[in-house]
Amino acid sequence: MSGAARARARLSGSLAVGVSVLCAATLLATGSLFYAFVPLGLALAGLAFARLPPHQLGLALLFLAVVVDNPKEHPASGQWESPLYPLGLALYENLNTLTGVQALRFAGMDVLLAVALLVVVLRREATRDAIGIPSPMHGAMLVSLLALLGVEAYGLARGGNFKMTLWQLRPLILVPVIAWIFAATIRGPRDLRPLGRVLVLAAFVKVALGAYFYFALCRPRAYYPAYVNTHSDSVLYVVVMIVAIAAWLERPSLRALLSSGAILAVVALGVALNNRRLAYIELSGSLAAIAALVWKGALGRRLSLAFGYATPPLAAYLALGWTSTSGFFMPARKIASLFSKDDRSAGTRDVENFNLIQAWRQRPLLGSGFGHEYEELSRADSIDQFFSMYRYIGHDGVLWLFSVAGLLGFAAVWSVLVVVVYFAARAHRLATDPTQRAAALASIAAIVCYSVQAYGDIGLQSWTGSFLLGAAIAVSGKLAVLSGAWSAADASTLPFPGRSGGSGRSGRSEPSGRFAGGVA
Repeated sequence: MSGAARARARLSGSLAVGVSVLCAATLLATGSLFYAFVPLGLALAGLAFARLPPHQLGLALLFLAVVVDNPKEHPASGQWESPLYPLGLALYENLNTLTGVQALRFAGMDVLLAVALLVVVLRREATRDAIGIPSPMHGAMLVSLLALLGVEAYGLARGGNFKMTLWQLRPLILVPVIAWIFAATIRGPRDLRPLGRVLVLAAFVKVALGAYFYFALCRPRAYYPAYVNTHSDSVLYVVVMIVAIAAWLERPSLRALLSSGAILAVVALGVALNNRRLAYIELSGSLAAIAALVWKGALGRRLSLAFGYATPPLAAYLALGWTSTSGFFMPARKIASLFSKDDRSAGTRDVENFNLIQAWRQRPLLGSGFGHEYEELSRADSIDQFFSMYRYIGHDGVLWLFSVAGLLGFAAVWSVLVVVVYFAARAHRLATDPTQRAAALASIAAIVCYSVQAYGDIGLQSWTGSFLLGAAIAVSGKLAVLSGAWSAADASTLPFPGRSGGSGRSGRSEPSGRFAGGVA
């Protein structure tokens, strides 16, 4: 046996012993066979992920992340556990709560992300044909990462609660990690369609589970749940709807119309059943962003024509459903509630936003740092008995991030979103391939949805939002290189020195500088 084989054997033996010890400790701590096998399941999942080809690893990770139920978001109004709920427990609950081993203060998804990152670093040669992303995108992610760590250090220096900083920080600090994994595993144009199919399939699964809960379990009991999936699923639904719309806009044909129409019909049912107002704002904002990009030219004329035909029936639907109690007019009532002055939920959010703004005004440049509660100068309904930690994070994630990071920290963290929109817009302008142009529009929609969700309801803490944002970062960067908006010579899959990702073969001549299209 060679030295390398003996080293692999010793490593495998050590891992097997460690997993066995964890399983035994979990069984003793919890008395549950199900939880006792969680460490083994995660170890097998990590092994399976490690053995996948890199491009399949990225797609599998994205599908798994967005399709499972996150127990912390109380899917199905907390009234039903879907078949994906146990998997969600294993991936999104901290393992110390499942195993009883207090040292395991991380989630199963953290383990899978660590495995995926290790794979793309150690098997970088296997990703040599992946198109890289522009160096400013790497720079923006590094600045965001360092800013978040700096805000945590500043908060701890001011006496912040370290345990709370981990809760506040984790979804934000993982965004660059997720983006780098996708940058290394999404190879380029040949992975754009599979990426879209993964998102559509995940949305269809979520719609099916939500419809089953609503029609098979709730309606027979005359129970009308507040929602059937989660807030995060609204982001997935709207991004998939924009994928379908953009695919038809960029390649108009009867076949595209039928396939996009079928996707829209299914996902629209999920949006209606999920009953989240933010979904309609996200959809409207995404369509407005697309319209701003494509209004000129043939694509803009098609959009104008579609808008003209859709306006009269849509206006009639809103007028008839503004005060209707019919289930058919549920979306119209949700839109009407956005303008209601009697909405108690909106009133309590206004009070919370006032407190966050006042907290930011006390330290406008640096904020309070992570690990600190905001002060309730004005108090709305108390939820201490249900959630005592609520003052560590605000429903309005944008205002909350201003309050903890200040203007300087917020600008550093949020700059990534600006860079993504810039590169996606440039790629859409310069690309000639319809699939690439549609992917650019979908990337911008993902940024719009993430921002709206962050502003509207704790979207910064959403795993689904973090994964969709990470995918948008990687896709927009690769599209910039493919379209010729950025030089392939100054692009790489990972931020540290090593083999650059692909040649950026886009069918265009290589630009003389970093920028193309007259922006040098």
